[in-house]
Amino acid sequence: MAGATKISIRTVAALAAVSVVFGVSKVNLKSLVLNTVTGPGNASRIIALVVVLANLKNLPFVWHVCPPYLLH
Repeated sequence: MAGATKISIRTVAALAAVSVVFGVSKVNLKSLVLNTVTGPGNASRIIALVVVLANLKNLPFVWHVCPPYLLH
């Protein structure tokens, strides 16, 4: 455990950012959207997406990520 205390917050944030960028770069957005709105269960996925977007202010950390004009 003593070794873990030497890691700075900036190092952890940088590694997390690199991981997120790498993961997002591997996503094929066109096929993701196509698979979400077509196929079995598409109605429930679309309804869930609408509910999430309607309740955007209630999601964790959205106040810190979204611009203020989207939250009013």
